[in-house]
Formats: sequence, structure tokens, C-alpha cells
Amino acid sequence: ILDPQQNTVLNVDLETKEGKISVGGDKIKGSTLVAGTDNNFYVLSKEKIQAIAKDGKILGEQETKDLGEVKDIFGFSGSAYLLGKEQVYKFSGGSVLTQSNYLSQPAADLADSVALAIDGSVWVLTKDGDILKYTRGVKDYFAIQGLDKPLSEPIALFTSKDCENLYVLDRKNTRVAVFNKKGEYLASYFWSGIAGATNLAVLEDLKKIFLLTGSRIYEIDLR
Repeated sequence: ILDPQQNTVLNVDLETKEGKISVGGDKIKGSTLVAGTDNNFYVLSKEKIQAIAKDGKILGEQETKDLGEVKDIFGFSGSAYLLGKEQVYKFSGGSVLTQSNYLSQPAADLADSVALAIDGSVWVLTKDGDILKYTRGVKDYFAIQGLDKPLSEPIALFTSKDCENLYVLDRKNTRVAVFNKKGEYLASYFWSGIAGATNLAVLEDLKKIFLLTGSRIYEIDLR
């Protein structure tokens, strides 16, 4: 979790509920987004992206000022994926990070995107409540089916290689909406506090949804 006011990254173990500061200070000053992988994490500012070990050691960095607006960041298989207006950028490597384009060609569909998640395919959430799927850099068919109430002000999306489903933080409707990866609507989890939530994570093996709201993390039990 990035705290841009304190210039710190907090690493939270969702199983033990223990947290510790992984890195802080001027070396991440001005950072706006963070994403974790199994072994390290990536911190993004307007000027650069940094790969940082969980003990706080900076592993590498690369300039990002030419990318334009970045909507979200997600860590997968040791790399960072950045959601831009027309492209998903991938950063990986050692002391000098290598940048590449994940999408085979620019995608105008990303203009209204707000969040992404990765399980092997790249999933993108738009502000209108659509979910886009890209596999091996190419758009894949995906459509939401059977949703009882349209998404309103969706702001975050979560899935992973360990998740069977997709989870959308549907803030105006104060719910987390759940879909399987065929697009079928499965369930909604309502809580008034979701109106103030900014992100979510899910551990299906623990049957827990975790919601970030200000300086607190709340849990919802999965049925």
C-alpha cells in the first residue's frame, strides 16, 4: 500500500494481518501508484518507475515521462504492467528496466479505462462498467451477462492466477460485484463503507474480500 503523504510503502500480510514499512523517504517521493509481485514491488511516479526489493533495496528504474497518463498498475510474474490510454506497458528486468508494449497494437477502448488485473490474460475495467479482456496482446471476447443492476462508478478490479472469479469495486452501488471468467454475474456483496473504498484484493482460499478505505483495511467474508 502506497502512502503518498508519508512517502512510504506498507507491505501487509493479509493472512496474519501484520504490516511493515518496506521503503520510505525521498527515494519514492512523488510516487502515485504501487504494485507488488512475489519477490519485489514497483513504485511509479510521473517521471520514473522503480523496482524495489521487499527489504527496501532499489533494484532498477526507468523513465516513464513519455508514457502520458497511467490509470493503474498491476504486478504479475515479476513484471509491472501499466494501464495507459491506448496501450498496456510492461516493465521487467534488472538494474535497467526494459519497457515493452503488451498490446500488439494501440487500443482506443482503453481511453475510458480505470483499472486492470492480470491472471495470464489482462483484464481492464472501464468507467462505464465494461470489462475488456486481452490475451497474448490481442483483444479476446468477453461480455458481462445477467447483471441485476448496472455498475455505477466502478473504480477497481481484481483477479489473479489463483482466483476463479473477477471482482469489481462498484462504489456508487456500495457493493463488490462478482463475475466468473465467462462473464456470468454470480453475486454482490453490499456494505455502506464501500462508498469510501479505493481498492480491493481477494484471497479465495481464505474466503475473504479486503477493502482499502483511507488508512484501514476491512474484510468481507465470501459466501
